[in-house]
Amino acid sequence: MANTGDMHRPDALDCQERKATYEGLIQVYCRLDEGEKEYLKEILKDVTSERHP
Repeated sequence: MANTGDMHRPDALDCQERKATYEGLIQVYCRLDEGEKEYLKEILKDVTSERHP
């Protein structure tokens, strides 16, 4: 079993939930305009840098 790094998180999604979540996020992302996409990228950068300093 691959270690995803989420094993210690009680809110970690299982494989099916994760796939459905990603598909939903992709659908939403595709409907955003360029400015919204850039804003979302900045938010994601901030979130990931907080998790992995």
